[in-house]
Amino acid sequence: MIECKKVTKSFDSTLIFKDLELSINHCGIHVIVGESGSGKSTLLNMLAGFESVSSGSIHTDGTIATIFQNYELIQSLNVRDNIYLAHEITQSNVTEKEMIIEKLGLESILDHYPNECSGGQKQRIGIARALFQNPSIILCDEPTESLDQENKQMVMQLFKEISKHCMIIVATHDPMIVEQYADQIYTIKNHTLQKTIVRDRDVINLPTSKPDIDIQQVNTYLKKILVKKSLLFSFVIALLCGGAFTLYGIEKMMFQANPSLDAVSKNRIYVQSKIENYDFNAEELNAKPIFEATSLFYEGKNDRFLMVPYVNNSLSIEGTYPNGLTICINQNVAERFSGDPIGQTIKVKYKVNSVFYDMDVTISGIIEEKDIEREAVYYDEASFINYFKENNTRDGQPLYDSIYNQATYFQVIAEYENMDEAYQRLQENSKLIFESPLYDEQVKEKQQKQVYQIAFQVAEMVLMVGIIMTMLIYVSLDTKHAMKDSSIFVALGVPVEIIKKENLKLKIQIFTIVYLIVLIFQQFLFQLFTNYSLTISERLFEIGSGLLVYFIYLGVLLFLMRKLKQERINEILKDNQDNG
Repeated sequence: MIECKKVTKSFDSTLIFKDLELSINHCGIHVIVGESGSGKSTLLNMLAGFESVSSGSIHTDGTIATIFQNYELIQSLNVRDNIYLAHEITQSNVTEKEMIIEKLGLESILDHYPNECSGGQKQRIGIARALFQNPSIILCDEPTESLDQENKQMVMQLFKEISKHCMIIVATHDPMIVEQYADQIYTIKNHTLQKTIVRDRDVINLPTSKPDIDIQQVNTYLKKILVKKSLLFSFVIALLCGGAFTLYGIEKMMFQANPSLDAVSKNRIYVQSKIENYDFNAEELNAKPIFEATSLFYEGKNDRFLMVPYVNNSLSIEGTYPNGLTICINQNVAERFSGDPIGQTIKVKYKVNSVFYDMDVTISGIIEEKDIEREAVYYDEASFINYFKENNTRDGQPLYDSIYNQATYFQVIAEYENMDEAYQRLQENSKLIFESPLYDEQVKEKQQKQVYQIAFQVAEMVLMVGIIMTMLIYVSLDTKHAMKDSSIFVALGVPVEIIKKENLKLKIQIFTIVYLIVLIFQQFLFQLFTNYSLTISERLFEIGSGLLVYFIYLGVLLFLMRKLKQERINEILKDNQDNG
Protein backbone atom coordinates (compact mmCIF):
# COMPACT_ATOMS: atom_id res chain seq x y z
CA MET A 1 0.00 0.00 0.00
CA ILE A 2 1.08 3.56 -0.76
CA GLU A 3 -0.61 6.59 0.76
CA CYS A 4 0.34 10.26 0.44
CA LYS A 5 -1.46 12.88 2.52
CA LYS A 6 -1.17 16.61 1.80
CA VAL A 7 2.37 16.21 0.49
CA THR A 8 4.11 19.43 -0.44
CA LYS A 9 7.57 19.44 -2.02
CA SER A 10 9.68 22.35 -3.15
CA PHE A 11 13.31 22.99 -4.02
CA ASP A 12 14.25 26.41 -2.69
CA SER A 13 11.60 28.68 -4.20
CA THR A 14 10.47 26.18 -6.86
CA LEU A 15 7.23 24.43 -5.95
CA ILE A 16 6.90 20.86 -7.26
CA PHE A 17 3.88 19.47 -5.39
CA LYS A 18 1.28 21.09 -3.19
CA ASP A 19 -1.15 19.16 -0.98
CA LEU A 20 -0.68 16.06 -3.14
CA GLU A 21 -3.00 13.14 -2.33
CA LEU A 22 -2.33 9.59 -3.51
CA SER A 23 -3.63 6.20 -2.41
CA ILE A 24 -2.78 2.91 -4.18
CA ASN A 25 -3.63 -0.41 -2.57
CA HIS A 26 -3.89 -2.84 -5.46
CA CYS A 27 -1.69 -4.54 -8.03
CA GLY A 28 -1.23 -3.44 -11.59
CA ILE A 29 0.83 -1.01 -13.63
CA HIS A 30 0.35 2.54 -12.41
CA VAL A 31 1.81 5.09 -14.81
CA ILE A 32 2.87 8.61 -13.83
CA VAL A 33 3.05 11.08 -16.71
CA GLY A 34 3.76 14.77 -16.98
CA GLU A 35 5.91 17.31 -18.70
CA SER A 36 9.68 17.23 -18.27
CA GLY A 37 10.56 18.76 -14.93
CA SER A 38 7.06 18.32 -13.57
CA GLY A 39 8.29 16.05 -10.75
CA LYS A 40 7.87 12.44 -11.95
CA SER A 41 11.30 11.32 -10.67
CA THR A 42 10.90 13.41 -7.52
CA LEU A 43 7.62 11.67 -6.72
CA LEU A 44 9.18 8.22 -7.12
CA ASN A 45 12.11 9.21 -4.91
CA MET A 46 9.75 10.44 -2.21
CA LEU A 47 7.74 7.20 -2.39
CA ALA A 48 10.99 5.21 -2.06
CA GLY A 49 12.10 7.35 0.86
CA PHE A 50 15.11 8.71 -1.04
CA GLU A 51 13.82 12.29 -0.99
CA SER A 52 12.28 14.07 1.98
CA VAL A 53 8.96 15.90 1.76
CA SER A 54 8.63 19.56 2.63
CA SER A 55 5.38 18.88 4.46
CA GLY A 56 2.73 16.19 4.66
CA SER A 57 3.31 12.45 5.03
CA ILE A 58 3.94 9.34 2.95
CA HIS A 59 3.17 5.85 4.20
CA THR A 60 4.24 2.65 2.44
CA ASP A 61 3.94 -1.03 3.33
CA GLY A 62 5.90 -3.95 1.95
CA THR A 63 9.21 -4.38 0.17
CA ILE A 64 9.99 -1.62 -2.32
CA ALA A 65 12.33 -2.18 -5.25
CA THR A 66 13.57 0.70 -7.35
CA ILE A 67 14.59 0.58 -11.00
CA PHE A 68 16.70 3.69 -11.48
CA GLN A 69 16.79 5.79 -14.61
CA ASN A 70 20.61 5.82 -14.43
CA TYR A 71 20.87 2.08 -13.65
CA GLU A 72 22.92 2.60 -10.43
CA LEU A 73 24.96 -0.56 -10.78
CA ILE A 74 27.99 -1.29 -8.60
CA GLN A 75 30.97 -1.01 -10.91
CA SER A 76 33.25 -3.37 -8.97
CA LEU A 77 30.72 -6.23 -9.08
CA ASN A 78 30.05 -8.31 -12.16
CA VAL A 79 26.58 -8.60 -13.68
CA ARG A 80 25.77 -11.78 -11.76
CA ASP A 81 26.62 -10.20 -8.41
CA ASN A 82 24.73 -7.01 -9.27
CA ILE A 83 21.62 -9.07 -9.99
CA TYR A 84 21.88 -11.52 -7.08
CA LEU A 85 22.93 -8.84 -4.58
CA ALA A 86 19.43 -7.97 -3.33
CA HIS A 87 18.28 -11.59 -3.24
CA GLU A 88 21.26 -12.77 -1.18
CA ILE A 89 21.42 -9.94 1.36
CA THR A 90 17.65 -10.02 1.99
CA GLN A 91 17.18 -13.76 1.45
CA SER A 92 14.12 -12.94 -0.64
CA ASN A 93 11.90 -15.80 -1.71
CA VAL A 94 12.20 -15.18 -5.44
CA THR A 95 11.32 -18.00 -7.82
CA GLU A 96 12.24 -18.61 -11.45
CA LYS A 97 15.51 -16.68 -11.20
CA GLU A 98 16.88 -18.33 -14.33
CA MET A 99 13.65 -17.49 -16.17
CA ILE A 100 14.01 -13.78 -15.32
CA ILE A 101 17.63 -13.70 -16.51
CA GLU A 102 16.70 -15.60 -19.67
CA LYS A 103 13.72 -13.38 -20.48
CA LEU A 104 15.87 -10.28 -20.04
CA GLY A 105 18.58 -11.78 -22.29
CA LEU A 106 21.36 -11.53 -19.71
CA GLU A 107 22.74 -15.11 -19.73
CA SER A 108 25.74 -14.28 -21.92
CA ILE A 109 26.97 -11.29 -19.90
CA LEU A 110 26.72 -12.57 -16.31
CA ASP A 111 30.53 -12.53 -15.92
CA HIS A 112 30.90 -9.08 -17.47
CA TYR A 113 31.25 -5.85 -15.50
CA PRO A 114 28.91 -2.84 -15.89
CA ASN A 115 31.47 -0.78 -17.82
CA GLU A 116 31.54 -3.57 -20.42
CA CYS A 117 27.76 -3.38 -20.97
CA SER A 118 25.63 -1.15 -23.18
CA GLY A 119 23.01 1.22 -21.81
CA GLY A 120 20.24 -1.19 -22.70
CA GLN A 121 22.00 -4.07 -21.00
CA LYS A 122 22.55 -1.97 -17.87
CA GLN A 123 18.86 -1.10 -17.82
CA ARG A 124 17.91 -4.78 -18.01
CA ILE A 125 20.42 -5.64 -15.27
CA GLY A 126 18.76 -3.04 -13.02
CA ILE A 127 15.33 -4.53 -13.80
CA ALA A 128 16.55 -8.05 -13.01
CA ARG A 129 18.05 -6.87 -9.72
CA ALA A 130 14.74 -5.28 -8.70
CA LEU A 131 12.81 -8.43 -9.57
CA PHE A 132 15.24 -10.56 -7.55
CA GLN A 133 14.11 -8.66 -4.45
CA ASN A 134 10.69 -10.29 -4.81
CA PRO A 135 9.14 -6.90 -4.01
CA SER A 136 5.51 -6.02 -3.35
CA ILE A 137 6.08 -2.56 -4.87
CA ILE A 138 8.33 -1.70 -7.82
CA LEU A 139 9.15 1.93 -8.61
CA CYS A 140 10.44 2.45 -12.17
CA ASP A 141 11.89 5.69 -13.49
CA GLU A 142 11.89 5.52 -17.32
CA PRO A 143 12.55 1.75 -17.27
CA THR A 144 12.59 1.38 -21.06
CA GLU A 145 14.34 4.59 -22.06
CA SER A 146 17.59 2.85 -23.09
CA LEU A 147 15.88 -0.13 -24.78
CA ASP A 148 15.09 -0.79 -28.40
CA GLN A 149 11.51 -1.56 -29.47
CA GLU A 150 11.87 -5.32 -29.14
CA ASN A 151 13.34 -5.15 -25.64
CA LYS A 152 10.77 -2.55 -24.57
CA GLN A 153 7.98 -4.96 -25.46
CA MET A 154 9.78 -7.83 -23.73
CA VAL A 155 10.30 -5.84 -20.51
CA MET A 156 6.76 -4.51 -20.43
CA GLN A 157 5.33 -7.99 -21.03
CA LEU A 158 7.40 -9.19 -18.07
CA PHE A 159 6.09 -6.28 -15.97
CA LYS A 160 2.54 -7.07 -17.02
CA GLU A 161 2.98 -10.67 -15.82
CA ILE A 162 4.56 -9.59 -12.53
CA SER A 163 1.92 -6.89 -11.95
CA LYS A 164 -0.65 -9.63 -11.30
CA HIS A 165 0.78 -9.95 -7.80
CA CYS A 166 2.82 -6.78 -7.49
CA MET A 167 2.27 -3.02 -7.58
CA ILE A 168 4.37 -1.41 -10.33
CA ILE A 169 4.58 2.38 -10.50
CA VAL A 170 6.20 3.68 -13.69
CA ALA A 171 7.26 7.27 -14.40
CA THR A 172 7.52 7.66 -18.18
CA HIS A 173 6.94 9.83 -21.20
CA ASP A 174 6.71 6.81 -23.53
CA PRO A 175 3.18 6.76 -25.09
CA MET A 176 3.48 3.02 -25.85
CA ILE A 177 3.61 2.20 -22.12
CA VAL A 178 0.67 4.51 -21.41
CA GLU A 179 -1.49 3.18 -24.22
CA GLN A 180 -0.75 -0.54 -24.03
CA TYR A 181 0.11 -1.34 -20.41
CA ALA A 182 -1.27 1.27 -18.00
CA ASP A 183 -3.98 0.13 -15.59
CA GLN A 184 -4.13 3.56 -14.00
CA ILE A 185 -2.64 6.83 -15.16
CA TYR A 186 -1.61 9.66 -12.85
CA THR A 187 -1.01 12.97 -14.60
CA ILE A 188 1.02 15.63 -12.84
CA LYS A 189 -0.76 18.92 -13.35
CA ASN A 190 -0.90 22.09 -11.29
CA HIS A 191 1.47 20.57 -8.68
CA THR A 192 -0.82 17.63 -7.94
CA LEU A 193 -2.04 14.35 -9.50
CA GLN A 194 -5.05 13.69 -11.70
CA LYS A 195 -6.07 10.04 -11.78
CA THR A 196 -7.42 8.18 -14.82
CA ILE A 197 -8.59 4.56 -14.50
CA VAL A 198 -7.93 2.54 -17.65
CA ARG A 199 -8.89 -0.85 -16.27
CA ASP A 200 -9.85 -2.02 -12.83
CA ARG A 201 -7.66 -4.53 -11.04
CA ASP A 202 -8.58 -6.59 -8.04
CA VAL A 203 -7.35 -5.47 -4.68
CA ILE A 204 -4.80 -8.02 -3.40
CA ASN A 205 -3.32 -7.91 0.04
CA LEU A 206 0.34 -7.38 -0.70
CA PRO A 207 3.01 -8.60 1.73
CA THR A 208 3.83 -5.87 4.23
CA SER A 209 6.67 -7.49 6.15
CA LYS A 210 10.22 -6.21 5.68
CA PRO A 211 12.90 -8.72 4.70
CA ASP A 212 15.46 -9.99 7.20
CA ILE A 213 18.95 -8.71 6.43
CA ASP A 214 21.74 -11.26 6.23
CA ILE A 215 24.67 -9.34 7.76
CA GLN A 216 27.13 -12.00 6.65
CA GLN A 217 26.10 -11.55 3.02
CA VAL A 218 26.26 -7.77 3.40
CA ASN A 219 29.84 -8.19 4.59
CA THR A 220 30.66 -10.58 1.77
CA TYR A 221 29.55 -8.10 -0.88
CA LEU A 222 31.12 -5.13 0.89
CA LYS A 223 34.45 -6.99 0.88
CA LYS A 224 34.14 -7.56 -2.86
CA ILE A 225 33.50 -3.84 -3.32
CA LEU A 226 35.86 -2.28 -0.78
CA VAL A 227 38.80 -4.57 -0.03
CA LYS A 228 40.90 -4.04 -3.15
CA LYS A 229 40.66 -0.22 -3.13
CA SER A 230 40.93 0.00 0.66
CA LEU A 231 44.03 -2.21 0.71
CA LEU A 232 45.68 -0.09 -1.97
CA PHE A 233 44.79 3.18 -0.24
CA SER A 234 45.88 1.91 3.18
CA PHE A 235 49.16 0.63 1.76
CA VAL A 236 49.92 3.92 -0.01
CA ILE A 237 49.17 6.03 3.08
CA ALA A 238 51.13 3.67 5.34
CA LEU A 239 54.04 3.69 2.87
CA LEU A 240 54.06 7.49 2.78
CA CYS A 241 53.96 7.63 6.59
CA GLY A 242 56.76 5.07 6.71
CA GLY A 243 58.76 7.28 4.35
CA ALA A 244 58.16 10.29 6.60
CA PHE A 245 59.25 8.33 9.67
CA THR A 246 62.33 7.08 7.84
CA LEU A 247 63.23 10.66 6.94
CA TYR A 248 62.66 11.67 10.56
CA GLY A 249 64.91 8.84 11.78
CA ILE A 250 67.63 9.78 9.29
CA GLU A 251 67.42 13.37 10.46
CA LYS A 252 67.81 12.37 14.10
CA MET A 253 70.63 9.98 13.24
CA MET A 254 72.53 12.53 11.13
CA PHE A 255 72.01 15.52 13.38
CA GLN A 256 72.24 13.93 16.81
CA ALA A 257 74.49 15.70 19.31
CA ASN A 258 78.00 14.27 19.26
CA PRO A 259 78.09 12.08 22.37
CA SER A 260 81.90 11.64 22.38
CA LEU A 261 84.51 14.14 23.54
CA ASP A 262 87.64 12.58 22.09
CA ALA A 263 90.08 15.44 22.58
CA VAL A 264 92.89 16.07 25.07
CA SER A 265 91.78 19.68 25.58
CA LYS A 266 88.05 18.95 26.00
CA ASN A 267 87.89 20.80 29.34
CA ARG A 268 90.26 23.62 28.46
CA ILE A 269 89.93 27.15 27.09
CA TYR A 270 93.08 28.88 25.85
CA VAL A 271 93.05 32.64 26.36
CA GLN A 272 95.26 35.32 24.81
CA SER A 273 95.23 38.49 26.86
CA LYS A 274 96.22 41.98 25.84
CA ILE A 275 97.29 42.56 29.46
CA GLU A 276 100.15 40.74 31.18
CA ASN A 277 99.22 38.57 34.15
CA TYR A 278 95.53 39.20 33.68
CA ASP A 279 93.46 38.54 36.82
CA PHE A 280 90.54 36.20 36.02
CA ASN A 281 88.87 36.65 39.41
CA ALA A 282 86.31 39.01 37.86
CA GLU A 283 85.24 36.21 35.52
CA GLU A 284 85.27 33.69 38.41
CA LEU A 285 87.31 31.32 36.27
CA ASN A 286 90.11 28.95 37.20
CA ALA A 287 93.03 30.12 35.03
CA LYS A 288 96.81 29.78 35.04
CA PRO A 289 99.57 31.05 32.73
CA ILE A 290 101.07 28.66 30.21
CA PHE A 291 103.98 28.63 27.80
CA GLU A 292 103.24 30.04 24.33
CA ALA A 293 105.18 28.75 21.33
CA THR A 294 105.36 30.81 18.15
CA SER A 295 106.00 27.87 15.78
CA LEU A 296 107.52 24.45 15.26
CA PHE A 297 110.43 23.92 12.89
CA TYR A 298 110.59 20.51 11.22
CA GLU A 299 111.66 19.11 7.85
CA GLY A 300 112.72 22.61 6.82
CA LYS A 301 109.30 24.10 7.50
CA ASN A 302 107.98 26.51 10.10
CA ASP A 303 104.36 25.88 11.10
CA ARG A 304 102.19 27.29 13.86
CA PHE A 305 100.09 24.76 15.75
CA LEU A 306 98.09 24.83 18.93
CA MET A 307 100.77 23.89 21.47
CA VAL A 308 99.47 23.42 25.02
CA PRO A 309 100.13 21.34 28.15
CA TYR A 310 99.25 17.66 27.99
CA VAL A 311 96.26 16.54 30.10
CA ASN A 312 95.93 12.94 31.22
CA ASN A 313 93.23 11.10 29.23
CA SER A 314 92.18 7.70 27.97
CA LEU A 315 92.65 8.35 24.25
CA SER A 316 94.64 5.81 22.25
CA ILE A 317 98.19 6.76 21.36
CA GLU A 318 100.82 5.42 19.04
CA GLY A 319 104.11 5.67 20.90
CA THR A 320 104.24 7.20 24.39
CA TYR A 321 102.79 10.17 26.20
CA PRO A 322 105.13 13.23 26.59
CA ASN A 323 107.63 12.99 29.41
CA GLY A 324 110.59 15.32 29.70
CA LEU A 325 111.42 17.45 26.69
CA THR A 326 109.17 15.42 24.44
CA ILE A 327 105.88 16.18 22.79
CA CYS A 328 103.03 14.18 21.33
CA ILE A 329 101.13 15.33 18.30
CA ASN A 330 97.62 14.53 17.16
CA GLN A 331 96.79 12.74 13.91
CA ASN A 332 96.17 16.04 12.12
CA VAL A 333 99.74 17.27 12.74
CA ALA A 334 101.15 13.83 11.86
CA GLU A 335 99.75 14.21 8.34
CA ARG A 336 102.16 17.14 7.83
CA PHE A 337 105.20 14.88 8.08
CA SER A 338 106.53 13.07 5.05
CA GLY A 339 107.52 10.00 7.05
CA ASP A 340 106.96 8.56 10.50
CA PRO A 341 107.25 11.52 12.91
CA ILE A 342 107.78 9.44 16.07
CA GLY A 343 111.35 9.78 17.30
CA GLN A 344 112.10 12.86 15.21
CA THR A 345 113.70 15.84 16.93
CA ILE A 346 112.25 19.22 16.05
CA LYS A 347 112.65 22.78 17.28
CA VAL A 348 110.09 24.66 19.29
CA LYS A 349 110.41 28.39 18.65
CA TYR A 350 109.17 30.96 21.19
CA LYS A 351 109.54 34.67 21.90
CA VAL A 352 110.59 36.37 25.12
CA ASN A 353 110.93 40.17 25.39
CA SER A 354 110.98 40.57 21.60
CA VAL A 355 113.80 38.00 21.31
CA PHE A 356 113.25 34.62 19.61
CA TYR A 357 114.51 31.39 21.22
CA ASP A 358 114.25 27.74 20.32
CA MET A 359 114.51 24.39 22.07
CA ASP A 360 114.93 20.86 20.80
CA VAL A 361 112.14 18.39 21.58
CA THR A 362 111.45 14.84 20.47
CA ILE A 363 108.11 13.54 19.19
CA SER A 364 107.22 10.64 21.49
CA GLY A 365 103.80 9.69 20.13
CA ILE A 366 100.76 10.37 17.98
CA ILE A 367 97.50 10.72 19.87
CA GLU A 368 94.16 10.00 18.18
CA GLU A 369 91.70 12.87 18.68
CA LYS A 370 88.67 11.83 16.65
CA ASP A 371 86.49 14.80 17.44
CA ILE A 372 88.66 17.75 16.42
CA GLU A 373 90.21 18.87 13.17
CA ARG A 374 92.57 21.31 14.90
CA GLU A 375 96.29 20.53 14.59
CA ALA A 376 97.44 20.20 18.19
CA VAL A 377 100.76 19.54 19.94
CA TYR A 378 100.97 18.58 23.62
CA TYR A 379 103.98 18.90 25.95
CA ASP A 380 104.85 17.76 29.46
CA GLU A 381 104.20 20.96 31.42
CA ALA A 382 106.29 20.03 34.50
CA SER A 383 109.36 19.22 32.37
CA PHE A 384 109.01 22.45 30.36
CA ILE A 385 108.70 24.51 33.58
CA ASN A 386 111.89 22.89 34.94
CA TYR A 387 113.67 23.66 31.67
CA PHE A 388 112.68 27.33 31.81
CA LYS A 389 113.70 27.59 35.46
CA GLU A 390 117.11 26.16 34.65
CA ASN A 391 117.78 28.41 31.66
CA ASN A 392 118.17 32.18 31.30
CA THR A 393 117.37 34.78 28.70
CA ARG A 394 120.21 36.35 26.77
CA ASP A 395 120.33 39.20 29.26
CA GLY A 396 120.71 36.73 32.14
CA GLN A 397 117.14 36.71 33.49
CA PRO A 398 115.45 33.32 34.24
CA LEU A 399 113.28 32.22 31.32
CA TYR A 400 110.58 31.11 33.74
CA ASP A 401 110.08 34.63 35.11
CA SER A 402 109.93 36.14 31.65
CA ILE A 403 107.48 33.54 30.38
CA TYR A 404 105.18 32.96 33.36
CA ASN A 405 105.42 36.16 35.39
CA GLN A 406 104.79 38.31 32.34
CA ALA A 407 102.33 35.86 30.77
CA THR A 408 99.76 36.84 28.19
CA TYR A 409 98.71 33.24 27.41
CA PHE A 410 96.50 31.34 29.83
CA GLN A 411 94.76 28.04 30.28
CA VAL A 412 91.22 28.15 31.75
CA ILE A 413 89.90 24.93 33.24
CA ALA A 414 86.14 24.48 32.66
CA GLU A 415 84.10 21.32 32.36
CA TYR A 416 82.76 20.86 28.84
CA GLU A 417 79.16 21.03 30.07
CA ASN A 418 79.90 24.52 31.48
CA MET A 419 81.60 25.89 28.38
CA ASP A 420 78.63 28.08 27.43
CA GLU A 421 78.75 29.87 30.76
CA ALA A 422 82.58 30.27 30.66
CA TYR A 423 82.43 31.62 27.10
CA GLN A 424 79.76 34.12 28.09
CA ARG A 425 81.95 35.47 30.87
CA LEU A 426 85.02 35.74 28.64
CA GLN A 427 83.05 37.44 25.88
CA GLU A 428 82.20 40.28 28.21
CA ASN A 429 85.88 41.38 28.18
CA SER A 430 87.09 42.78 24.86
CA LYS A 431 90.75 42.40 25.96
CA LEU A 432 90.58 38.62 25.80
CA ILE A 433 90.82 36.33 22.75
CA PHE A 434 90.05 32.69 23.45
CA GLU A 435 89.43 29.28 21.94
CA SER A 436 88.51 25.75 22.97
CA PRO A 437 89.18 23.52 19.94
CA LEU A 438 86.63 20.79 20.70
CA TYR A 439 83.93 23.20 21.83
CA ASP A 440 84.49 25.63 18.92
CA GLU A 441 84.39 22.87 16.33
CA GLN A 442 81.29 21.25 17.78
CA VAL A 443 79.49 24.60 17.93
CA LYS A 444 80.44 25.26 14.30
CA GLU A 445 79.37 21.76 13.31
CA LYS A 446 76.10 22.21 15.18
CA GLN A 447 75.41 25.50 13.37
CA GLN A 448 76.12 23.90 10.00
CA LYS A 449 73.97 20.92 10.87
CA GLN A 450 71.11 23.18 11.89
CA VAL A 451 70.89 24.58 8.37
CA TYR A 452 70.59 21.10 6.89
CA GLN A 453 68.40 19.94 9.75
CA ILE A 454 65.94 22.74 9.04
CA ALA A 455 65.87 21.63 5.38
CA PHE A 456 65.19 18.06 6.54
CA GLN A 457 62.48 19.22 8.91
CA VAL A 458 60.83 21.29 6.19
CA ALA A 459 60.90 18.24 3.92
CA GLU A 460 59.38 16.15 6.72
CA MET A 461 56.64 18.73 7.31
CA VAL A 462 55.90 19.00 3.58
CA LEU A 463 55.75 15.22 3.31
CA MET A 464 53.48 14.92 6.35
CA VAL A 465 51.18 17.70 5.12
CA GLY A 466 51.19 16.02 1.71
CA ILE A 467 50.25 12.71 3.32
CA ILE A 468 47.39 14.31 5.22
CA MET A 469 46.17 16.23 2.15
CA THR A 470 46.44 13.12 -0.03
CA MET A 471 44.54 11.17 2.59
CA LEU A 472 41.84 13.83 2.93
CA ILE A 473 41.33 14.07 -0.83
CA TYR A 474 41.32 10.32 -1.33
CA VAL A 475 39.10 9.59 1.65
CA SER A 476 36.69 12.26 0.47
CA LEU A 477 36.52 10.89 -3.08
CA ASP A 478 36.55 7.25 -2.01
CA THR A 479 33.86 7.81 0.61
CA LYS A 480 31.74 9.63 -1.95
CA HIS A 481 31.94 6.61 -4.27
CA ALA A 482 31.48 4.25 -1.32
CA MET A 483 28.36 6.17 -0.31
CA LYS A 484 26.97 5.62 -3.80
CA ASP A 485 27.46 1.86 -3.46
CA SER A 486 26.16 2.04 0.11
CA SER A 487 23.12 3.96 -1.15
CA ILE A 488 22.38 1.10 -3.53
CA PHE A 489 22.50 -1.32 -0.57
CA VAL A 490 20.06 0.95 1.27
CA ALA A 491 17.83 1.09 -1.82
CA LEU A 492 17.82 -2.71 -1.81
CA GLY A 493 16.48 -2.82 1.73
CA VAL A 494 19.54 -2.76 4.00
CA PRO A 495 18.92 -0.32 6.88
CA VAL A 496 21.16 2.74 6.76
CA GLU A 497 22.67 2.14 10.20
CA ILE A 498 23.66 -1.43 9.31
CA ILE A 499 25.36 -0.49 6.06
CA LYS A 500 27.17 2.44 7.73
CA LYS A 501 28.33 0.25 10.60
CA GLU A 502 29.56 -2.59 8.37
CA ASN A 503 31.14 -0.20 5.89
CA LEU A 504 33.04 1.66 8.60
CA LYS A 505 34.03 -1.52 10.39
CA LEU A 506 35.52 -3.05 7.25
CA LYS A 507 37.38 0.09 6.19
CA ILE A 508 38.79 0.68 9.67
CA GLN A 509 39.87 -2.95 10.03
CA ILE A 510 41.71 -2.91 6.71
CA PHE A 511 43.37 0.45 7.35
CA THR A 512 44.41 -0.47 10.90
CA ILE A 513 45.94 -3.83 9.93
CA VAL A 514 47.80 -2.55 6.85
CA TYR A 515 48.90 0.65 8.62
CA LEU A 516 50.35 -1.24 11.59
CA ILE A 517 52.06 -3.92 9.49
CA VAL A 518 53.74 -1.42 7.15
CA LEU A 519 54.90 0.89 9.95
CA ILE A 520 56.22 -1.96 12.11
CA PHE A 521 58.07 -3.34 9.07
CA GLN A 522 59.46 0.14 8.34
CA GLN A 523 60.77 0.43 11.90
CA PHE A 524 62.37 -3.02 11.65
CA LEU A 525 64.12 -2.17 8.37
CA PHE A 526 65.27 1.20 9.66
CA GLN A 527 66.79 -0.39 12.76
CA LEU A 528 68.32 -3.17 10.67
CA PHE A 529 70.03 -0.93 8.11
CA THR A 530 70.99 2.03 10.31
CA ASN A 531 71.53 0.36 13.70
CA TYR A 532 70.25 3.63 15.19
CA SER A 533 67.81 3.54 18.09
CA LEU A 534 65.52 6.48 18.56
CA THR A 535 65.37 8.07 22.00
CA ILE A 536 62.20 7.72 24.05
CA SER A 537 61.11 11.27 23.17
CA GLU A 538 61.82 10.69 19.46
CA ARG A 539 59.90 7.41 19.57
CA LEU A 540 56.97 9.09 21.30
CA PHE A 541 56.99 11.82 18.63
CA GLU A 542 56.81 9.18 15.89
CA ILE A 543 54.01 7.34 17.66
CA GLY A 544 52.13 10.61 18.15
CA SER A 545 52.51 11.53 14.47
CA GLY A 546 51.35 8.08 13.42
CA LEU A 547 48.32 8.30 15.69
CA LEU A 548 47.55 11.79 14.36
CA VAL A 549 47.37 10.47 10.78
CA TYR A 550 45.33 7.47 11.96
CA PHE A 551 42.79 9.53 13.88
CA ILE A 552 42.50 12.12 11.10
CA TYR A 553 41.58 9.23 8.80
CA LEU A 554 39.00 7.93 11.28
CA GLY A 555 37.60 11.40 11.86
CA VAL A 556 37.19 12.21 8.18
CA LEU A 557 35.71 8.79 7.48
CA LEU A 558 33.19 9.08 10.30
CA PHE A 559 32.31 12.66 9.35
CA LEU A 560 31.68 11.80 5.71
CA MET A 561 29.74 8.60 6.44
CA ARG A 562 27.38 10.59 8.69
CA LYS A 563 25.97 12.08 5.48
CA LEU A 564 24.60 8.69 4.44
CA LYS A 565 20.90 8.95 5.24
CA GLN A 566 17.80 7.32 3.79
CA GLU A 567 16.31 10.64 2.71
CA ARG A 568 19.56 11.71 1.00
CA ILE A 569 19.91 8.65 -1.27
CA ASN A 570 18.74 10.52 -4.35
CA GLU A 571 21.09 13.43 -3.64
CA ILE A 572 24.05 11.07 -3.10
CA LEU A 573 23.35 9.18 -6.32
CA LYS A 574 22.91 12.44 -8.24
CA ASP A 575 26.23 13.79 -6.89
CA ASN A 576 28.01 10.68 -8.12
CA GLN A 577 26.38 10.98 -11.54
CA ASP A 578 27.54 14.59 -11.79
CA ASN A 579 31.08 13.64 -10.75
CA GLY A 580 31.27 10.33 -12.54
